Amino acid sequence: MVAISNWWYQLGMQARLQIMTQFFVVIVTFAVQFWIQHALEARTYHAAEERGVVIAHALLHGANMMMINGAISDAEQRKIYTERMNQLEGVKSIALLRGTLVDQQYGTGMSSEQVHDAWEKEGIVQRDIRIQHSRSRDEDHHLLRVLV
Repeated sequence: MVAISNWWYQLGMQARLQIMTQFFVVIVTFAVQFWIQHALEARTYHAAEERGVVIAHALLHGANMMMINGAISDAEQRKIYTERMNQLEGVKSIALLRGTLVDQQYGTGMSSEQVHDAWEKEGIVQRDIRIQHSRSRDEDHHLLRVLV
């Protein structure tokens, strides 16, 4: 400790100020870097959520048009429509889910239209927009689930 103290006092005023200033600049630079990284991640997540909701609404609007045309009753037409929506850039999987009232009135439909987990079931019952973030199995990228 005495050696460090002696070294410090042997330095000139300019060297001492440079060391203190550079230390402060390094600390501030790291803090700003972490803040910018967090802000960019938040914006990226928000943009992905908005895009997911827009795609989900587009799927619903298309299904409504199929209802108006009467094409919704044809399971093959629904399958073709969801396959085309699955081809959108960045979409891993998309599906039309059937609520219990639709199942009661029109039957169970295709297996891809059935609720697969409690998260989907709760969202259909509550009739709200639900968003869920997760990591892929290979931890290579993020996944976003949207239920409208």
